[in-house]
Amino acid sequence: MKNVASLSVRVPQVLLSVSVLLAAYAGPALSDDHKHEHHEAHVHGEAKLVIALESSTQGMIELDAPGESIVGFEHAAKSAKDKKTVKAALTQLQGLASSLLVLPAANGCKITSKEADYEAEGEGKGKGHANVEATFDIKCTEPLIGAKGKLGLLKAFPKIKKLQIQVIGPTGQSEVVHTRNGEEISF
Repeated sequence: MKNVASLSVRVPQVLLSVSVLLAAYAGPALSDDHKHEHHEAHVHGEAKLVIALESSTQGMIELDAPGESIVGFEHAAKSAKDKKTVKAALTQLQGLASSLLVLPAANGCKITSKEADYEAEGEGKGKGHANVEATFDIKCTEPLIGAKGKLGLLKAFPKIKKLQIQVIGPTGQSEVVHTRNGEEISF
């Protein structure tokens, strides 16, 4: 029997329009053809970052990474030690939110809410898959459109070697793959 474990650290209020946009983006992973909830296939060392701007001054950043890349393993956290490891990794991820993607200081951006979840499927060590999903709401005093941010995620979590970044905003969308820290991201 499949075991699904989920550990959550604080649930934010997510803006409806951004949620709808992300739901449309993730639609294929949630189709009726699947007998159970299923994440897109993942590759260890690769992660996805979606930056969805609802307006020029607010939006959401969503990270989806293999559990191994953030926590160090991909099995259901059943033991006290594993649960502690997952909680520490999720807390670290939330605490580093402002350095994972450094937003321009001139834009007066603040992270207004944070959420991080570890979801594992499968029984026992070495079996199954796990993902870490993190969401950060952002608000800025000045428009982000046309601004540039700097990537810091790969330094904080060195097991991530390749990061696919998608920026979705009022003026369109773009997608790029980054493999080094400090690379610029255009909004």
